[in-house]
Amino acid sequence: MRGKKVSQVTAPEKGSFPLDHFQECESLAETYRLCLAEQSNIPKKCRQQAQDYLQCRMDKGLMAKASMEDLGFVAEGTWEYEKLTKEENAKKVAEIMRASRERVWEEHKRRTKE
Repeated sequence: MRGKKVSQVTAPEKGSFPLDHFQECESLAETYRLCLAEQSNIPKKCRQQAQDYLQCRMDKGLMAKASMEDLGFVAEGTWEYEKLTKEENAKKVAEIMRASRERVWEEHKRRTKE
């Protein structure tokens, strides 16, 4: 045993779940995979497909029932929310830049009068 590393195996955080041997949710999984391919592998753009797939797994007993919020599907995680936040931040930056230009102009005018 000298020099050999022993690794500790731990169970997954949410536990194990059965594979979909009878392909009960395969069409939804495929829909999700296609969505990812169409959306440049950006999961936030395929949230509904992911939710549909997970709901199918829960309905078929292939995973424990849980709320979508517990599975990470919260409003703050949506593509639309992220886009809105970026637009709001861009507006704030534009306003700061406008105010800065005004201050510089006012300072320039004040100094040229002296």
